[in-house]
Amino acid sequence: MLLLSSGGQAARAFPLDEEIAAAIFDARSAGQAFPDVPGGLGVERAYAVQRAFVDLARDDAPLAGYKAGLTAPASWSRFGAGEPVRGVLLPQGERIPGRVIIRDPSANMMIELELGFVMGRDVHQMLWRRENPFRWVAVVIPVIEFPDLAYADMTKVSVVDIVATNVSAAGYLLGTERKTMPVDFSLDAFEVSLERDGERILVASSAGGLGSQRRALHWLMSNVQHFQMPLTSDMVLITGALGGMIAAEPGHYVADYGPLGQLEFTIEAGDRFLER
Repeated sequence: MLLLSSGGQAARAFPLDEEIAAAIFDARSAGQAFPDVPGGLGVERAYAVQRAFVDLARDDAPLAGYKAGLTAPASWSRFGAGEPVRGVLLPQGERIPGRVIIRDPSANMMIELELGFVMGRDVHQMLWRRENPFRWVAVVIPVIEFPDLAYADMTKVSVVDIVATNVSAAGYLLGTERKTMPVDFSLDAFEVSLERDGERILVASSAGGLGSQRRALHWLMSNVQHFQMPLTSDMVLITGALGGMIAAEPGHYVADYGPLGQLEFTIEAGDRFLER
């Protein structure tokens, strides 16, 4: 969109997508809060900003996969959304099992329990509305995501901010227990839980915010295709938080995924969001 300046010359209503993306990238690289994103940008352009940010952050490395956010419809009105949102998993975000995760004090690090679907082949055709997305999946795995809610004021955050800032994607831990698809149990019918230092702090259903893992995966794959992003073999697609977000306090954690096994990890306070 262009506006006319007082001299009759065209003036931009908003900064370029690449300029907004660079400001987001620079702020996070410096350990600062996300900068404000123009609210009138719209969701479609916010995804363009996200793509420009991802291109800066990945530094030519292949994408690791995608994440769904805001999968609980009850959260949509709060952020002005009409559907879930999609972010990109960057390869440098993967955490190694068994290593201590150091919580960066400049980050507002959270914990989410999720299911991850590892693609078994490239997807070049558009999914039709009633297609079963599981036919493209090789295995399902448990995943812990560590989103970074690096917003200066959460009360002012909109869906445009969330999308442009890559849905707060930061770190993630992939489980080693892998079940070949199709599985012999319902992905929507088991309980997941999280303990910190022996105290249970979260219990939730595996169905997720949309009430169905199949529905969540179909939405995520369709969004990726709509924005002409690659969807290739070995990418990991995570379908949204099971239960709520948990603040990433220091401690030893055990996440129980029932038929998908357990994931253990330790978080310590430190100077950087690293591992050791």
